[in-house]
Amino acid sequence: GGEDEELVMYLGPDSVRLLTALPPLLLPLPTLDLFSGSGSAAILSSSLTGLPSHSADSNPRCRRFARYNAAVNGKSDLVAVLEGKEADAREAKRRREGGGWNFVANPPYVPRRYAGGMPMYTTGGDGGG
Repeated sequence: GGEDEELVMYLGPDSVRLLTALPPLLLPLPTLDLFSGSGSAAILSSSLTGLPSHSADSNPRCRRFARYNAAVNGKSDLVAVLEGKEADAREAKRRREGGGWNFVANPPYVPRRYAGGMPMYTTGGDGGG
């Protein structure tokens, strides 16, 4: 990736723990995976339930990774990759229709570029930014 390309967080141990813990927690409902990054939780949810999942992330590069990962895992038909505002609209529509969700979230580390162009990752902090 180039210098102007957005940084993304790698699939780390926290993601592995989330994916390991997820299967027994899923209800037979669609899943909304917030801050989804690679889309791994949405893909796993659809694989286990056979129901649609929504992978939501504000980072366009993460959304490209999620679309790619859904495709290589044969789940493009079940996993919709959305920008955050699109996910809000889908959630509101489902609530109006009386439906529920499995909500999954692995709150993000925020990528930052520091001196020398080295990527560093920080939390969003108390204010989220």
